[in-house]
This record gives sequence, structure tokens and C-alpha cells, in this order.
Amino acid sequence: MSTTKNLTKQKLHQMCIQTFALAFALLLLLSLQQAHSEQNPQTLKNLDKLQHTTKIAISSVDTKSNTIEFPAMGRVVGESGFIWHIYDENYASIIATATIIEIKSSQNEYNSKNTTQEKASQKANPQKQNPKDKSSQSAKAIARINPISVLEQKYLPSPTNKPVAGDEVHFGTLNSLAFIIAPTLETYDSIRASYPSMQFLNSDLMVGYLFDKSKFDPKPKVLSNACAVYSVGLLFLVTKDRLSVLDCQSLVELDSVAFDTSAVGQTIAPFFSRVQYASSGSLDSALKRKNSKQYFEYYDGLLKEGKNFK
Repeated sequence: MSTTKNLTKQKLHQMCIQTFALAFALLLLLSLQQAHSEQNPQTLKNLDKLQHTTKIAISSVDTKSNTIEFPAMGRVVGESGFIWHIYDENYASIIATATIIEIKSSQNEYNSKNTTQEKASQKANPQKQNPKDKSSQSAKAIARINPISVLEQKYLPSPTNKPVAGDEVHFGTLNSLAFIIAPTLETYDSIRASYPSMQFLNSDLMVGYLFDKSKFDPKPKVLSNACAVYSVGLLFLVTKDRLSVLDCQSLVELDSVAFDTSAVGQTIAPFFSRVQYASSGSLDSALKRKNSKQYFEYYDGLLKEGKNFK
């Protein structure tokens, strides 16, 4: 009888241990999943659109303001593209670049021209399409014309043709390539893993370019030049609790999403890479400011001011 009781106690003891172990494993799994979800960003909603190549015919050219106008077709302010001059049906070449500076919605034009009679007609015929519904489709983009800096070939003659109506602007051509500016290895790897459709170039390349130019803090011009050298279209930038996607040439934010940085402790300057800054020991190197050591303060400022960041 006593033997049976002892066996029962042993079984209960084993069951308690197994139950406790299972509960502990579940809690550990849940905590790991929570940490993973907090570290990994949400999905960028416009990334697919940014990566999609769009060819748009130029409607008009304003030589005084050095701008072009064309249907927006869903592109956004800050995007950069290539202007292709169409010589004939068999030959075209890149002659300049363009950066969108304004989207003109036809909504405003419709509101200013809409009369009381039109409103009454719309009310009497509810099945008739409202011109407002077409506003997004008929929006116009204004873009500034810039010299070629990306895909530049110094051994070929510079293009002399000027953009004309009928030429094309190509957007998204380089947007499958991107650089990442992140404060730590963990945040860097998190972004790479979260966006498998992107081809991220190693941040060592950008840091190497930066140091080769005897720079430490990445200023707008150096960032854009580094992107141009490697034909990169987008820049993924981690700031305080935010992941932004910038156009590499305009440094305008094209998309963003919440990104938890509360767990980030010590940051790497000027940003994460395996390349370390080698001081020459000279007075110039010793006095050179390294503001990017204050990672979030520095890059929050860059995000806010863009090309005007000093």
C-alpha cells in the first residue's frame, strides 16, 4: 500500500515538473516573439510602388524656372528620375535628371471652376461620375531639371540636348538598391531581414567612401555622391523610433514607419559598419568634429533638414 502511494507521489511530482517546464518554455517563446516584433519594423506601405519603374512622357517644359510638368501617376514629392531624350523610335539617351518638387492636384482647379449649376446637375444625376473622383488620376507633377550625377560617364561627351515635350522621365530605375544607416548591428540586420525585396549594399562601402573623402560626419552632398558612385536609389535611415526611406539624391523622405529604438544602447559612429575610422594623429584630425557620435540627435536633424542640413 505504501509502495503504491510512493509511486503516486512520484508521478505527481514528475507531472508538476513537466507542467512547470512547459509553462516556462511557453513564456520564453512568447517573450522572444515579443522582442522580435518590437525590434522588427512594420511594413513600409509605399516601398513596392517606389521600386516599380514608371516611364512618363513630359507634357511641357518651363525654361525660365528650369522645370518640367508631366502626369504624376502616383509618384511623390522628392522622387528623382532620369530624363530620356527621344531622338527617334529606335534611339534615346539620358540627358538630365529630374526631382519632383510639387504635385498639382486637379482637385483645386475643379473646386475653383465648379458652379452651382454643376452641383445641381450632379445632384440630379447621382450616377454621373464626379470630376473629383478623377483628381488623383489627372494630378500633375512639377520636377526640377538637374545635371546628370548618377550613372555619369566621364569619358563620354556631356549631353547637350535640352528636355522637350514628348521626352520621358523614368522613375524607380535605381530603387532596387539601397544603403542602410543604422545605429547598431541589431537594427541593421533587422532592416535587412524585414525587406527581402530590397538589395542592400554593405554599409562598409558608404563608410569607406566617406573616410576616403577625409570625412567623418556624413553630410548631404557626400551621402548623395556615395549613392551616385554605386548607382543606389534609396537610403534607409533609422532615427528615434522611426525608419525612413529617403531618395538618395534629394534626401527627401518618401516613406516611413514606426521602428522601436528603445532597446538601443551604445551606438556606432558615424553609423553601423565593420570599418573603423583611422585617425592620422594630425592636429586636423584631432580637431575634426564628430557630431554623428550623438547618433539620434545628428540623424534626426538630417531627416528634418534634408539637403539643407549643415
